[in-house]
Amino acid sequence: YQRRVRGNRMNPMRLILLGAIAHAATASSAQVLTDANFDDKIAQNVWMVDFYAPWCGHCKKLAPEMDKLAVLVDGVAQVGTVDATSNKVVADKFDVHGYPTLKLLTDGGQTVTEYRGPRDAEHLDKFIRKMLGPLVHDLSTEAEFATYKAAHPTFFLLLSSASAEVSKTYDAMALDRQADVYFARSKLSLVDDSASVVAFNDGEVRETLSGEVTAAELETFVDDNYLRMCPELERVTYWDFVSSGRRTVLGLVDASTDARLEEWKSWLCAGGKANKKYRYAWMDSGKHPQMLSSFGLSEDEVPILLVLDSESRTHYVHRNMTLTREEFLDAVETGDVLPEGDGASWWAFFKSHLLKVLLALFVIVIVVLMWFSDPEDAPAVAEKPAGTKQD
Repeated sequence: YQRRVRGNRMNPMRLILLGAIAHAATASSAQVLTDANFDDKIAQNVWMVDFYAPWCGHCKKLAPEMDKLAVLVDGVAQVGTVDATSNKVVADKFDVHGYPTLKLLTDGGQTVTEYRGPRDAEHLDKFIRKMLGPLVHDLSTEAEFATYKAAHPTFFLLLSSASAEVSKTYDAMALDRQADVYFARSKLSLVDDSASVVAFNDGEVRETLSGEVTAAELETFVDDNYLRMCPELERVTYWDFVSSGRRTVLGLVDASTDARLEEWKSWLCAGGKANKKYRYAWMDSGKHPQMLSSFGLSEDEVPILLVLDSESRTHYVHRNMTLTREEFLDAVETGDVLPEGDGASWWAFFKSHLLKVLLALFVIVIVVLMWFSDPEDAPAVAEKPAGTKQD
C-alpha cells in the first residue's frame, strides 16, 4: 500500500518539467483570441494582436511569423490572433477594417498603437521592444554611443549644447514619433559642438541642426532623415519605404551579374544626400524578379530607374535612354514622362479627383445657364403699330 501511494505521488521534478513543457508549447505559437476571452486575456501583460481574415493571402503569410514572434518576445509580451470576420465585437472595438491589422496593446488594452512596418517576426520584435523602452536613450559613455550607433541604421542625437526649450521640443517629438524613429541624447563631445540635434545614417553624420529649433523645423528635419539615405529594399521593407509620403527614386539592378552596381549605388546615395524631395533606394532585380513584371519590364532592360508615387498609385519608367538619369528626373518633374500604373487610367484619375471634376462640371453648367438666360441674348419682341387695339 505504501509503495502504491508513493507510485501515485507526483515527482516534484516531473512537475517542473511538465510546467516547462506547457510553457514552451504556449510560447511557441500565437494564442487564439475571441470575443469571449479577449478582455480577460489582455487585462494582463503586453499583447501584439494580429486581426486577420481566413481568406486573406497576406494574413496567411503572416501567420507563421506571428508564431515565430511568440518565441522571440517570450517573457516580454504575449502574441495573439483574432479572426476579425467571426469576432465582430473585438474587431469593431478596435476599428479593424483591413486585413491584416496589427496592434500593440499595453496598460490592459487602454493604450493601442497600430503597427505599420514590415510584417515579419524580426521587425515586430524590434517594434515591441522599442515601444516598451525609453522614449529617449541616454548615452553616457563612448562605448554606449558606439553600441547604439551600430544597432540603429538611423537615429537622432540631442547634444548638451541644446537649450532647455529645444530639449523640450525634442522630447515631445520623441513621444510623437516613438513608433518609427529612434531618439537619443548625450553630453559627450561627439560631433560639432555648435550642433543641437544630429541625424545619423549608417554610422555617419547626415545632417545637423544648430541654435534654437522650432517644433516645425524639427519635424521637417526628422521627416527628412528618419529613413536610410539609399538602402537596398527587400520584400518586407519595400512598402514601408515607398509609402513614407514622398516619391521614391528606385534603381533596379541585378546585383549578381551587373558590374555597374556600385556606380548605381553611389549615384543613388549622392541623390539622397542632395535632394530631400525624393527618397532614394535600390532593389536587386535578380533576387526580386516579380518587381520587373509588376512594372512591365524585362531582364534585358535592367539596370533601370523608376520614380514611384504610391499616393497616386502611379510610377514613371526611364524608357527613353537618350535622357540621362538626371534629365529623366527633370522630365518627370515637368510632366514630360507619361505616368504608368493603376492610377494612370482616366477612370482612376476621375475617382481620385472626383471633387475637382464635379466642381468643374458645376461651374460649366452655371456658365451655360447664365449665358442662355441673359436678356440681351433673347430674341426681340416686335412692337405693335400705334393705334392697334389691345387684346
